Amino acid sequence: MCTPFVARLQLRTRAGLLVDSGEPREVHQFCLLVGYGADAVCPYLAFESLAMMQRDGKLPASLSLDELKKRFVKGVGVGVLKVRCFASSHNKFFALQDCLEYAGAAGTMSSRSRKACFSLLRRTFAQRCII
Repeated sequence: MCTPFVARLQLRTRAGLLVDSGEPREVHQFCLLVGYGADAVCPYLAFESLAMMQRDGKLPASLSLDELKKRFVKGVGVGVLKVRCFASSHNKFFALQDCLEYAGAAGTMSSRSRKACFSLLRRTFAQRCII
């Protein structure tokens, strides 16, 4: 990606990166592009595939092509949010677990305090993530 180049020129905050590619089809591929700095992705081949699948009768003809595209984009968006939520919660969980283990090893935190911290952590993730 050109993100490092744009960042060196100190233009990253004033530039948006649009990826126009036929490659991304799965949530993982979209997540990678976003992770590498893409602000938007246009998966033209996926859209063409939706049209072809509808013509071949593999997708319902009752839905318009625009509706199929809208559902595809929504599905990918939900998938990316789930991955981001899981990654964020996963990192926070292990960071907190490391802190708790350190505090427990140092003898400064009771098991009751540890349970309360993990309970709070679980509630926080349950509120922020719909998985």
